[in-house]
Amino acid sequence: MTNYAEVLHLADSLGIHQLDFNTWYNSLKNKSRELLYPKQAFHWSVYGSLLAADTLIKYLEAWRAERLVHPHWDRIVHTSKPRYTDDDIAKDCDLIFPTAIENFSYPEVTYPADKATTKPQALFIGDSFMLTWIYDGIMDNVFTRWQAMYYYKYLYDHDHGEQQEAQYIDTNKVKDALAKADCIVLVYTAHNLCNLGNGFIEQAYRFYYPGK
Repeated sequence: MTNYAEVLHLADSLGIHQLDFNTWYNSLKNKSRELLYPKQAFHWSVYGSLLAADTLIKYLEAWRAERLVHPHWDRIVHTSKPRYTDDDIAKDCDLIFPTAIENFSYPEVTYPADKATTKPQALFIGDSFMLTWIYDGIMDNVFTRWQAMYYYKYLYDHDHGEQQEAQYIDTNKVKDALAKADCIVLVYTAHNLCNLGNGFIEQAYRFYYPGK
């Protein structure tokens, strides 16, 4: 038994909405025409993160029965020069020669919207994979008044989207953020499931069921 298998089982038994990108991405290994996981990076590629975000958006649309803004692209730029976090391992290694030569995929993204599309208020709690959606514009263009709680320790939001401007979380305001959110999304990779929520789940439970 692993944390990954146990979380999938418990979420299913409790009726919790979940998207298993881990299984999906493993099924795409050696099949995807575009780079999903760079050898030079800790995280999914920019392209991979956009693919996951679009899937999440479609899931939220079905759940909320409304049309949301989607990332859209007709053209993908292919280059050997990485952007954003696509070479964060290589940067940390600080090697004289590159660890790998890869063909990165960068969609030229737009976010078409009209009067029929809505932008829900969202609260995210997660690990560093979640931050990619801040860097590539998903948070600002798809959601309104969003907040992202990095390991439930640092707060990013629509006013402080850049990493260097992240604020410490005021736990006294978390209940207010919960009340205002249209959707609450936890984004965790398998190796961080041993501490899913980083205390957020327990604190949220105490908010709504004090004394239990």
